[in-house]
This record gives sequence, structure tokens and C-alpha cells, in this order.
Amino acid sequence: MCRMILWGISMILSIFCQAQKKWDGGGNNNQWYNDQNWFPDGIPTPLDDVILDNSLFPTAYVVEFPSGNITVEIRSLLINADSLPITVLLPVTNTASPGLTVTAPLDPVILGKAAIFRNASGASSGNTILLTGNLKILDGGRYIHQTPRGNAALIDKLSTSPGTEKGIFEFDVPGLAGYTVSLTSNVFGSLKFSQISAGGNKSYSGSGTGNLIIRGDLIIDSAVQVSSTLTADILLGGNLVLKGRLNLIPVTAGSTGRSLKFSGKNVVFTGEGELTMNTNFRQFEIIAGSSLTLERNCILSNLSNAFINYGILNAGSFTVSGNGKFAQADLAGLIIGSPSGIQTTGDSGNIQTVSREFSKKSGYIFQGLGPQRTGNGLPDSVYLLSINNPFGVLLTQQVFCSDSLLLLDGKMVTDTKNILVSGGKIIRSPGNNYGIVNGGWENSFVSGPMITETSDTGYINIPVGAENIFAPLRIRKIVPGLSRFYSEYHPNPPPDTSCNSSLLSISQKEYWTVNVSDMGTIEISYRPESFLNNEGFTVTPAVYSLYETDSSWMRIGGNKTGINEYGMVTTDTIVTGFTKITMGFAIPDQPLSWRLKSFSALIQQNGVKLKWSLDEDNEPVNYLLEKSDDGRSFKEFYSMSSPGKTSVLYEMVDEKPFTGTTFYRLKIMSGTRNEYSGILPVKWLSDKVLLYPNPTNDLIYINFPAISSRCELVIVNIHGLIVLRTFVSTVTCQIRVNNLRNGMYHVMLRHNNRLITLPFTKY
Repeated sequence: MCRMILWGISMILSIFCQAQKKWDGGGNNNQWYNDQNWFPDGIPTPLDDVILDNSLFPTAYVVEFPSGNITVEIRSLLINADSLPITVLLPVTNTASPGLTVTAPLDPVILGKAAIFRNASGASSGNTILLTGNLKILDGGRYIHQTPRGNAALIDKLSTSPGTEKGIFEFDVPGLAGYTVSLTSNVFGSLKFSQISAGGNKSYSGSGTGNLIIRGDLIIDSAVQVSSTLTADILLGGNLVLKGRLNLIPVTAGSTGRSLKFSGKNVVFTGEGELTMNTNFRQFEIIAGSSLTLERNCILSNLSNAFINYGILNAGSFTVSGNGKFAQADLAGLIIGSPSGIQTTGDSGNIQTVSREFSKKSGYIFQGLGPQRTGNGLPDSVYLLSINNPFGVLLTQQVFCSDSLLLLDGKMVTDTKNILVSGGKIIRSPGNNYGIVNGGWENSFVSGPMITETSDTGYINIPVGAENIFAPLRIRKIVPGLSRFYSEYHPNPPPDTSCNSSLLSISQKEYWTVNVSDMGTIEISYRPESFLNNEGFTVTPAVYSLYETDSSWMRIGGNKTGINEYGMVTTDTIVTGFTKITMGFAIPDQPLSWRLKSFSALIQQNGVKLKWSLDEDNEPVNYLLEKSDDGRSFKEFYSMSSPGKTSVLYEMVDEKPFTGTTFYRLKIMSGTRNEYSGILPVKWLSDKVLLYPNPTNDLIYINFPAISSRCELVIVNIHGLIVLRTFVSTVTCQIRVNNLRNGMYHVMLRHNNRLITLPFTKY
């Protein structure tokens, strides 16, 4: 037992207490076989671990193995240079095979940062370096194969541990004859081909049926030609630096392999060299999750090959062109830098191939260095559309953005023919904070009209503007179902229309066009510039809507929001059928002497009962009730006068509402001042949809003879908030509302693409 213990201890000591030799340059030359160059003095033996660093020799230096048929044998070699290069040279005058043997079992040779191992062996045959373990080339290290002898045995020993991805294995083989490289089924860090030792043009080639994996860069120097006849894939994790010529020429055709696949993040294709391929080469491919930036043009020279973009291709200002096919897969990204964008023809823009195939589920990022056009070669529907160009992007076709509109920097300029349709999220730049209007809002927006599509209820931000003004809208949609909002900002005076000149002044700086056959509240933005040319006026918490048929502006009320002196004006009533809207200004020395307190419409069996009251009715007032079947063209059907009283409630019954939806509004006139109420839509059907009792404090009953299927029913309060949601499928349904607060509500029933609105009062 004691002998076994002593044997184990001796084995441990032999592993952890090997002799070390360090270079101190005491012999005043670069020769390995000078015992004065080592510390401690003496030439390294087969049991020694050799360390070459700057601890004893603090400058760059070269260590040269001996000439002749002499083999150097050591246990391990570590070249641990910092910023000063340390080079080990196996010279051409060494004819031994092998010239170096290293016996440690794991990583016997480690080339650290700034380390160079130059193998220029002059052996006539065999392996010039014999390793028991791996050759570990750390990032920044470099092995140069400068001998015509074989390379396969050494490549098989390359370490693939972390930190070796950028370690360079370089071929710089002397002589003008071609040289074969072991590529098939091998894994490199970075792979480089040079011709310095050849002194002229140099050709390298590789073949086989196994994949070639390059975890770092592939570098091909000037006057170098590399030909790959592999019938498998080349997977490149780093940059492709092509200064010479790369021939991708598989020897046979096939439906798999035979592709160059970019698998790294933030890698580039650069260099002025030539790229050729034969008909057996399949495609360039960016693997999903990877990204490639072009720093040169890429010409596809064959009909059979394709540039398949699964990850992100940043084309910058360069082109993919030629006879091949460019295809973009689902969820892939294309960063476009060309001033022409993407064109249908192949004579301009980033993509100029004969055949192209763009996915409707991909992303397109415009990121030019000057004014850009989108071009007319995009698909009519895209998954993501991003603007990241401070010079602006001109939309030259109609595009539907299905998922995300990403506004980072610069404007997208649209018009009524080339319009942007957004059907998903709008992701704004950090400067665009809805609800706070300030000078930074012009970072990125849509300059011109846009259409917003949504089926969801809730707030919809619409980033419209014009020229250098960002003038967003925000709409709160309260009715479920698909809606399309056409929105446009106009930085000029609104149409020449009438308003109550003694009381109100419509903004002469701007107005918005918002077209939608829907209901909700709306917010419009205001900035310091909104008040120019309106001296003596102050903004009122109000929005004004233009009804073009009678050329008059109608006040629809509102309240200011925002955390500073500028912000948004939000309507405080539900708006139906938006048209043109703007802000109004009240003359300070003529304040309102009365205010509309309430205006309601209730469905009864004999018609629609209309009620209204003012909070102060202390002067003679004329009331005109108007109605419309389209929410735009109104006609008077009832009028009355009041001699002036306090808090009087007025009412009348319209016994002849329109079949379908009737829109009611109240015009109030006093002296030279006029005021309009908001619009009340009431659904009146010929098959007599009834809600009763009304008012109620417990139950309501809805009789709907025409119901033909299960449909959704919601109850909203006067603020447009949904307070109850259910489904009905019977002619008469019963709903308990005793838990609702007292006040006015609307029942909304969507049936066969018709919206039925029934108001009621809970007391």
C-alpha cells in the first residue's frame, strides 16, 4: 500500500512540477540551440514546458529552431505575448520530419495574443510538426503554414475551445504551383490565404463531401485564388474579406449543401476581389439570427444560385446583382441604404438581380445617408417597416405594414396615391412622446396622409405631420370591429367656412382630416406655433369639426391634457364620422354667459325624445334642433325660443326619425353668438328595436325581432367606457343594471355589420 501511495505522489509531482524554460535572450541571438538564451541556462529538453513571453525579455523577438535534420522535442510550448509580437520560426533550412514534436496530452502548443508561429520547414516529405494534443490559437494569435508539406494532420489538431474563434490559421505556401488545403469536415478559427512567399499569383484548392466550418473570418489576399469544389456547405461565422478571387465550384450538382452560409452576428462582406460560382453552387444564405453587412457589391454569376436572406442583410449603399435570384424569407430583415430603395426593374436600387422574391412577413429598414425613395419593388404588405434616415424617405407605392411601424429618425413622406397603411404597432422614437408636444417631436413621423387599421378598442396613436411639424392624433376607439382611420395634417389655413365670429375664431394655422365611420373620442396636438396669427386669443378646451355640406364648424368640446403648458386637446364627448377638425379660440373679453349642460336622445315607441338644458339660461335664447341621415348634412326640423330662465330642462319628440341611424345636434343662438352641441347618433329600425323601461333603476328589456344570430352587446357610459359586455341571441333579452352608477348610458348591439345604439338613463 505504501508503495502505491508513493507511486501516486510521484505521478502527481511529475504532472504539476514539470521543469519550465523561459526565454531571456542572454545569448544575444535568436537561436533555440543557444543555452544562454534560456532561463535557467540550458537548451529545453523533452520534459520541459517552454514559455515565451516578455517577463525576462521585454521587447519583440524571434526564436528560430535549428537548421539541418534536427528534431526539437519538448513537452509544451506557450507563446504568451502581450502587445509586442513574439515569433517562433521553423526555418526552411530545417529538413527534419518532424522538425518539432510536442508531447503534452491536452493543449501542448498555445499561441496567445500577438504570438506568431511561422512554419517554413524545408522537409521533403511527411509531417513537419507532430502534436499529441491540440494546437490552440487564441484570438490574436497566428499560425502561418509557409511550407509545401502537408497540412491535414495539423488542421485535425486545431482547438475549437472558446476564445479561439479569431485565431488565424494562414496559408502562405511558397512556389507558384497550386496547393491543396484540407477543407472537408474541418473546423477553423479564422482562415487566411496569402501569396507573399510565392512572390506572385498563388492558387489554393479544397474538395470533399463534409462541411467546412470557419468560426471566424475568411480572408483571401490580393493575387490569391481559392477554389472550393466541396459538395457540402461552408459555414462562415465571421467576416468575408475578399481581395483576391473566390471560386465556389462544387464538382457535382445536388439539392443539399453546396452553399455559403453566414452564421455570425454583425459580420461584413468586404474587399475588392472577384467572386465566381458555377451552376452546381446553390446559394448564399444568412442563417436566421445572423446579420451580414455589405461593404462591397455582390454579383451573382449564375442562374442557379440565389442570395437567401433569413437573418438580416444590411445592404448599405451596395448592390446584390447579376443573373441569380435574391429571395427574402419570412421574418428576415433587409436594411436599405440605396437612394433608389428597392425597384421592380434590376437597373437601380440595392437589389438588381434578374429574379427576386420578397416575403410579406419580412422587415424593411430604410437607413440611407441622404434622401431616399422606397422604390416600387417592395411587396404590397410588409411585416415591419422602419425609418432610420434623418434625410427622410419618400414612399413611392402603397404599403401595408402588418405588425410594426418603427419610427426612429426622419420622416416618411406620403401622398394620397402612395399611402402608408398601418395595421399593427407604431413604435416611436424616444423624442416622440405622445401627450407632450415639444421641439423634439420632429424626429420621426409620417409627413402626409396615412391609414390606420385596427380591430381593438382603446387608444390609437397616429403619428402624422407635415414639413417639419409633427402633429399627432390620438383616437380612443370604443366599438369593437375593424375600423380604418384616414388621417392627414394640413399646416395651412382650413377651408373658408363660417363660424360665430363674435365668439369664436378657428385656427388659421392648421387643421386635420380624419375620415372614419366609427365612434370614439379624439385628441389633437397643439404647439407654440399653433397660436401664431391669433393675437389676443387663448386656446379653449375644445375641438371643432367641419361639416362640409353646410360649411360650418361645430364645437364638440374637450379638455387639455399634458404635463406642461402644451399638450393635447381631448374631446369630452363621443364623436361620430370624423371629417375635418381643428382648434378654436375664444375672445377673452367675451366669455360665455351660458353653457350647454346636457343633451340626450331617448328611443320611445312613438319616436325619439330629445332633452337638453343649459346651466345658466338668463338671457333670450333660440334653440334649433337639426338631424341628418349621414352625420354631415343637417337640416332643421324643430325650433323654439326661451325668454331667459335658470336651469330649465327642455324636451320634444321626433316622431319621424330616419330608418337606420339618425344624427341629432342642437344649435343654440343668443344675439350674435352661436353654439353647437355634440352629435347624438340614434339607431331607429323599421322592425322596431325597443329598449324599456327608460329611465330604469333595475332592469332593462331589449326587444329585437330581427335578430338572426348570436351577437355581442356592450353598454358604454357618457365617457365612452365599456361598463358591461355580454352576448344575446333571443328576440327579447333582460339585462340587470342596478349596479351601475346613475347617469346616461348607451347600449350598442352589432348585428349583421349594423351597429344599433340605444340610449337609456339609470336613476
